Amino acid sequence: MDQMEMAASGKSVIVYGPQGCGKTRHAEALAAHFGMRRVVDEWMPGDPVEPDALHLCQVEVPGAVAYESLKAELGLCDTCRGAREIRRPYSAVERIPCPICTSAQS
Repeated sequence: MDQMEMAASGKSVIVYGPQGCGKTRHAEALAAHFGMRRVVDEWMPGDPVEPDALHLCQVEVPGAVAYESLKAELGLCDTCRGAREIRRPYSAVERIPCPICTSAQS
């Protein structure tokens, strides 16, 4: 079974998006969404596709899922970085609800 067949079979998932888009930052949420136990960051075509793992990639490959298409579905945003709350400036204690996530939930 080749890499793309393995990914398409549901035994692993490849998520692609440009560098800095938030794939690694939200890897835990992505892995939980797909029911994967492990994350392979910086996967590239030609590398082995490991079973039962989420693979994060910067290039689009057949059978891969676009990170951008998952952001809204999982409630991930760049402001709160998936925590659904943000720190007020100059305060490590006081947090406020993320306005992007809050407006998306209503």
